Amino acid sequence: LPSGRLRMTIARQRGKIVFQCDDCGAEYDTLTDDFRDGLDDAKSDGWAARQVDGEWQHFCPDCK
Repeated sequence: LPSGRLRMTIARQRGKIVFQCDDCGAEYDTLTDDFRDGLDDAKSDGWAARQVDGEWQHFCPDCK
């Protein structure tokens, strides 16, 4: 990973999907336990998901 870059994090907290920005570490708590619904929610709030060097990464609105 490039210097200063975080490893992609998608976690479940209290059964809900949580995305973490791969650049700054900001978190996005979804209201669902379904990955696709959670990703759609995050994207509608300005988050982005894209492949970087063959791995999916997620970025908050400030870092995308």
